[in-house]
Amino acid sequence: MISQELVDYIKKSREAGVEDGSTRRNLLGSGYSVQDIEEAMSGLGVEKSVLENMQNQAPAYPGRLSNESVVKPASVLGRIVKIFVIILVILAGIIGGYWALGNYFPQYAKYVQPYLGSVLDPVIETINSVTGIMNTPIPSPTVTPTPVPAESPQVIDSDGDGLSDVEEAKYGTDPHKADTDGDGYPDGEEVKNGYNPLGPGRLNPSPTP
Repeated sequence: MISQELVDYIKKSREAGVEDGSTRRNLLGSGYSVQDIEEAMSGLGVEKSVLENMQNQAPAYPGRLSNESVVKPASVLGRIVKIFVIILVILAGIIGGYWALGNYFPQYAKYVQPYLGSVLDPVIETINSVTGIMNTPIPSPTVTPTPVPAESPQVIDSDGDGLSDVEEAKYGTDPHKADTDGDGYPDGEEVKNGYNPLGPGRLNPSPTP
């Protein structure tokens, strides 16, 4: 139903030089129907199709949410995650910078420590303890070297009679003559069987060295 207020508003808008398009949008946004606006402006030759087209372009009524203004839960969660990640990156940068300052530039750390030390010092101590454990070298197993037996001194037997030159000196035989007494038996063979390599008879049990 057309009200006098609607008619007066259209007239005053016309008299003020307001374009019909602006007047239509204002009326549609205020909640007037197309039919009421059509009847009020029928004397001005305004067609219904034009009003319907303007209604499609008019803003939503107060209290009504358009599709663009509806915030989806997924988008809200995504924004929260982004904000959380940004905060973590900022905190990591602050902690990392403070740690590097204390470990590599201690001469400058004293200027920052009064402001951030009470908060970040416990965190840095935890990081240092963890990195200290991770950087501790794993002890390698102790390998006990196998003892190498000492080489026995080389035995020299100049005449090859079975007695070394040292033993030849012990028994008084000639180290350069295999059969010192000339009886046909090598000196080493005679000593091995208990015979005197210097002549006939048995070997002296206690030969003079």
